[in-house]
Amino acid sequence: MIRVRKRAASSGTGLGTGRRPDRLDPRLAGKNAGTVATAPKRVLIVDDQPHVLGVLRELIASYKHEHPYEITTTQVVPDGLSMLERERFDLILLDMVMPGIGDPMLRRQGLDVLKLIVDRGVTAPVIMMSGDRDNRKVADALSQGAFAYLHKPFDLSELERSVVRALATSR
Repeated sequence: MIRVRKRAASSGTGLGTGRRPDRLDPRLAGKNAGTVATAPKRVLIVDDQPHVLGVLRELIASYKHEHPYEITTTQVVPDGLSMLERERFDLILLDMVMPGIGDPMLRRQGLDVLKLIVDRGVTAPVIMMSGDRDNRKVADALSQGAFAYLHKPFDLSELERSVVRALATSR
C-alpha cells in the first residue's frame, strides 16, 4: 500500500513562509551556510623563474586554511615594488637572486629589494627564498627584516608552516 502525505499550505515557493531558503531546506544550504566568509589573504610572490612562481602559486592556493588565498606573481622587481605602492598584501615571498637590481655577481639582490620594501613602510612579513645555502645571506636577510628564509628546493611542510606563522603576525 502506498501512503501519500498531505503537503502543508505554502506561500508558493514551496519553502514555507517568511524564512530564508538556505535556513529551511537543507538541500539548498551551501556547505558554508550560516558561517561568515573569511577575507582572502593576499600574497605577492616575486621570483625571476616562471616555474617557481607557478609551483608556489599552486601550493599556496591548495592550502586548506580558514581563508582563501589571492595570489599575485611577478618576475620583475620594479613591477613588484609598484604593486606594493598601490596594493596591500598580507605576505610577500621574495627570491634572493633577482636580475635588474643590485650587483648580479653578489647574488644578493633580494636584500636590496627587502631594504626597499622596509624603507617604503610595508608591514607585510617577507619570506626570503634562495637556492644558495649561504648562511651569511640567511643571517643578513633575517637581521634586515625578513620574517623567514626558505631554501630551494622547498621542504613543503616548512613552506606551509612559514606561511601560516607569517600570516599569523600580519595585520
